[in-house]
Amino acid sequence: MPGSTTHPALPAALPVLGHLPWLRWRPLEFLERQRTAGAVAPFLLRGHPAYLVNDPDLVWSLLTELSGQVGRGTTGDKTRALTGNGLGSSDGEFHRRQRRLVQPVFHHEQVASYVPLLRQAAEAQAARWRDGGTVDLVRQMLVVATTGVLTSLFGVRSPEGMADDVSAALPTCLDIASRIALAPVKLVTKLPTPARRRYTAALGRLHAIADALGAHQPERPAGAGTDLLGRLRDAQAQGVPGLDDRQIHDEIMTMLVAGVETTATTVCWVLHLLGLNPDSEALVRQEVEDVLRGRPVEADDLPELERLRRVVSEALRLFPPVWLVRRRATAPLSLGGRDIPVGASVYYSPYALHRDPRWYPDPERFDPDRWLPERRGALPRGAYCPFGAGVHRCVGEAFGVTEVMTILASLLPHWRVVPASSRAVRPKAVVTLRPERMPVVVRRRP
Repeated sequence: MPGSTTHPALPAALPVLGHLPWLRWRPLEFLERQRTAGAVAPFLLRGHPAYLVNDPDLVWSLLTELSGQVGRGTTGDKTRALTGNGLGSSDGEFHRRQRRLVQPVFHHEQVASYVPLLRQAAEAQAARWRDGGTVDLVRQMLVVATTGVLTSLFGVRSPEGMADDVSAALPTCLDIASRIALAPVKLVTKLPTPARRRYTAALGRLHAIADALGAHQPERPAGAGTDLLGRLRDAQAQGVPGLDDRQIHDEIMTMLVAGVETTATTVCWVLHLLGLNPDSEALVRQEVEDVLRGRPVEADDLPELERLRRVVSEALRLFPPVWLVRRRATAPLSLGGRDIPVGASVYYSPYALHRDPRWYPDPERFDPDRWLPERRGALPRGAYCPFGAGVHRCVGEAFGVTEVMTILASLLPHWRVVPASSRAVRPKAVVTLRPERMPVVVRRRP
């Protein structure tokens, strides 16, 4: 697995392509090798200057006080074909206005009200499992996460068929979108290859689902607008600028893309890490059983599951769903003693930052106690950034963590997940950091 704490010098840039082949085919290794090149490491992508920020304080600065000098940009955005100008792609004042609009959907009290729906999603999927049966854990958790998003954010009361469609189409879209963004020759991405046809079909299915959700009329009191779709429709009816049907479609797509894959992969990594560390698994399961005492998990239980939360934090450190983030300099920028020209790409990698031995002793080791208050307080700002920071910090952070915690607290007392193969599980760096494959045997606990 990538993550050695010593790395050779960066490979030489190739003519025309620069360092693109390494970022395309060996991205995690490439990002960790950048650490030797300094706090702000320069490299080339198709002849254009690019920089990777390796210092956590500079990452924090980039995302906060310098945020007005960088934008998200459009060139090479891996998900823009999926999310359009939704909250995950938009910038500037429009982004701030959209964020203010949807923020109440993710306030603490509102997220707490979703817990029964999120729990039911996990329980419904586990009810289909057979003791001793083999399942594709990634696909299973994609269905659970999709069901949770559909029922809580969009008021869908019978999400089964739609959840199956999203969980089938989303990985194809994200995998091939990543290949397209990092293709050495852009013309190749236009050819009608089998991969391109699969991508077009899967993307069409997702857009059709977003259209159906946009037309959906969930049962709610008039003007209540408590879920995401309700707030968007109420705001549209009030004449909020820029909120036409196309923008609502883009916001729906954003929540499907951002709110499903990240949750599903995090749950998978937690279960994988607990399976490799049976002592931690036993302690977490005991904590869940002590807190719940045989009853279903409720929102008030989640703050009591302190050990489980530390495990989730450690999984997000080792396998942050968003492993590479790009910004584009919109004004001349000085960062770490380097002058960065307008138009240059500026990257930071949560994956590389989270495995830096300067901040995390023995960084490859699974150690949930890193997140005890007395230890995590010593970290520099920016050394742990699975949800970003500043104006573009993930608006759904509380929702995502709550969903992950709820799913785990619903499964761990009743099921044990055992690898179905001796083959090592490796991270696949596409749009998210997904397990390459994770077949497991599910065993019911006595």
